[in-house]
Amino acid sequence: MRFLLLALVLAGRTAAGAAGETWPEPPFEAELGVASAYVREGPNGQTTPVGLLVEGDRVRVTGCEPSCAAEGWALLGGDGAIRLRHLRPPGPVPPPERHLHGTVRRGGAPVHAAPDEASEVLSEVPARWVLSFLERPELLEREWLARPRGGFVRASRVRLERPSTLSGERDPGGPIAFFRRKVRLPASDGEAPRTLGRYARLPALGMDAAGRVRVEGGAVERSAVRLAFARPPPPRLPSGTRWVHVDLAEQVLTAYEGERWVYATLVSTGSAGRETLPGRFRVIQKLRHGDMCSRAWGYHVEEVPDVLYFREDQGFHGTFWHDAFGAPVSHGCVNLAPADAAWLFAWAPPRLPDGWHAVMPHRGQESLWVVVERSGPAWPTARPEPDPSAAR
Repeated sequence: MRFLLLALVLAGRTAAGAAGETWPEPPFEAELGVASAYVREGPNGQTTPVGLLVEGDRVRVTGCEPSCAAEGWALLGGDGAIRLRHLRPPGPVPPPERHLHGTVRRGGAPVHAAPDEASEVLSEVPARWVLSFLERPELLEREWLARPRGGFVRASRVRLERPSTLSGERDPGGPIAFFRRKVRLPASDGEAPRTLGRYARLPALGMDAAGRVRVEGGAVERSAVRLAFARPPPPRLPSGTRWVHVDLAEQVLTAYEGERWVYATLVSTGSAGRETLPGRFRVIQKLRHGDMCSRAWGYHVEEVPDVLYFREDQGFHGTFWHDAFGAPVSHGCVNLAPADAAWLFAWAPPRLPDGWHAVMPHRGQESLWVVVERSGPAWPTARPEPDPSAAR
């Protein structure tokens, strides 16, 4: 996925009055008073950026260098430093807001200053853009949607997205068959027939003589399932390291702590002509959410959640605009269902310090290892177990 991350660092823009702030003796709480700013490795503008804050993000200042005057640096408890002139005293903690997302319909959508067709038009949003809205049921009943940064859009001008309910398997005990479509298993051993829905999963027991996948209660066509297997750690991986394997052939992600398999789920990688590149990577940025867009591919999506970049133009992220997991449909990123993306984001190193918008692993800091390959399944036995019914 080619994208432009719209989290631009406006390091020269300061909040009104920030230069004249008088700070108490550390420790004290503060919040970012500019649009965005880097946290640096040390109290020097030439040191490596290690994190990103956006306006309103809160930090705990544990010290100052050389002093707590406006031109000094705020030390953030060993996590880095940021210029004091970018900070302001914290205001009241706003209540958490739930967001909706919707795709703009053909013809585009005007953004109004008030939820009234007669109000001023602030901007025009092109068709197919995916926008973020505040969840306001009382406003939606009036057929309007509120934008997070101000403005209102007619609900009829967008198609609200319904995120996938897919959630992966924790601590798998063995190979798993994830169902790609509804499958009916025949009656067996006195049990009634069973119908398994899309995204159901069962232990995968092997292959029968006809090339079908054997599961508890029968066998299913190979095309009906995606298979997840435990993988050995890549060579020279430090013991106990957290890492993930993405199988481009199976469209499956598996996660590990050293040799211990801890998670498995379906993903969507890049489609034809926009393939996710294979290789061995490290996560280079961990981002709570960000806007993604590409003029070349013609898309714009706001507030993509739980982003883990492992290349400049590829990463893992939550996906609320499709429910086609198990098939390659992305622009190159590894799409995950929202619940899976939230799990991976919380589990994957490095730690995102409280209040930060993003963290960038730096010298010697642990980060998630990523292996992407088109390997396909590998049964743990030397050959498929025979199907007893094949000899009848």
